[in-house]
Amino acid sequence: MKTPLLITAWLLFGGIASAPAENPAAPAGPTPAPPASTPPVSLEKAMKKLAGAYKELASDLQSPQDAEKADYLTLAATIKEAADQSGAFDPKAIQVLPPEQQAAFVADYKKALVAFDAKVDVLTQALTAGDWPAARQAMEGLKEAMKAGHHTYMKAKDGTVGWTPQAPSPASTSAASTPPAG
Repeated sequence: MKTPLLITAWLLFGGIASAPAENPAAPAGPTPAPPASTPPVSLEKAMKKLAGAYKELASDLQSPQDAEKADYLTLAATIKEAADQSGAFDPKAIQVLPPEQQAAFVADYKKALVAFDAKVDVLTQALTAGDWPAARQAMEGLKEAMKAGHHTYMKAKDGTVGWTPQAPSPASTSAASTPPAG
């Protein structure tokens, strides 16, 4: 009985003694990335997230405090993230458009989201600088963009959509119809 016990002890203590000592100063490998935020499951939820952060930030900027700048930047990041997540969905108003207009509608919607993101970047720069008047002005720009976006890309109560397809510019149609010189 003593032999198996001795072998077990030798393996146990021998393995510990021969195991390389860990260097606490050495990194344990790549640092795992923080978990990505869970994207909303619908356009409506993304927009609610955006609206909530917008309302809170608009209220906070009525009497901003330098000590709260990090919170303001977090709210701006939430606005941007929700706008970016919204681009993964097609507006429901697409359903009332003829099939031949739907692709242009979605393309215009995505362009509007890119423009909105640029406005959020302006807001973020103002917040970072602590330029509260510029931040409030940027918030007004976001408010106007949201109003225009809702008018253009949401289905109205009467079932219509504010979006209209863009006609090709005269320069592009005349250039396309002019035969090449030769």
